[in-house]
Amino acid sequence: MARLLAPMRDALKRIARASKNEYEVEDLESEAYLEAVAYVAENGDVAPEDAALQEGILTRLMRRFGFFANYKDRGAYRLDQESRTDDGEFVVNSVAARLTADVSTEPAEILERAQREREQEEIVSGRFSEAVAYLRTLQNFHGGKAELANYLAIRPRTLDTRLRRAMVLEGRQPSMFDGIELLSEDFHPAQGLLRRRRAFSKSHRICGEARPWQAHLYSRFGLILLRG
Repeated sequence: MARLLAPMRDALKRIARASKNEYEVEDLESEAYLEAVAYVAENGDVAPEDAALQEGILTRLMRRFGFFANYKDRGAYRLDQESRTDDGEFVVNSVAARLTADVSTEPAEILERAQREREQEEIVSGRFSEAVAYLRTLQNFHGGKAELANYLAIRPRTLDTRLRRAMVLEGRQPSMFDGIELLSEDFHPAQGLLRRRRAFSKSHRICGEARPWQAHLYSRFGLILLRG
């Protein structure tokens, strides 16, 4: 990851400034990594320093977060967007379908759903990974991402970026600690500390320090100014 980010660090800083400080460099670094994963999945393995990879990532990040971003609709999701199958038939948007789906109240189906959830919990409980750590943490915060972001002293969008990165890593590289170390159900991360940003001051001292040309000016005309 360091080889990927090092050549583009200055460009990421410029994009962060172009986003009107809505995004920090750390957020963009995570997004750059996700873009690289998508690029490799589509084009095959390439060196992190590859010029085409670097340029493609920076172009997409600038469009998403920089000058050309639509800040009002950038985070929106089109629930009315439909896609077509190979046969030309319309397919209902999957997100909209889940949001509008009826939740069964039949006792048998409730028990079956609870059983599936327990089985999934048993599967992930033996995997020590960042994704599972976030899962445990969100459960202990009752699923409140805003509360968790405030507790960790980060922005909600930064938390969303880290969650996405954790899920990508989980899918590509399962934990090396599988079956060895468990995350307890009461797992709680260490509380974050707020980092104070330096206040930008537009005021400048008239002569905070003498520049070389100033010293030359004083030495040349100082006696003239003192005359009379």
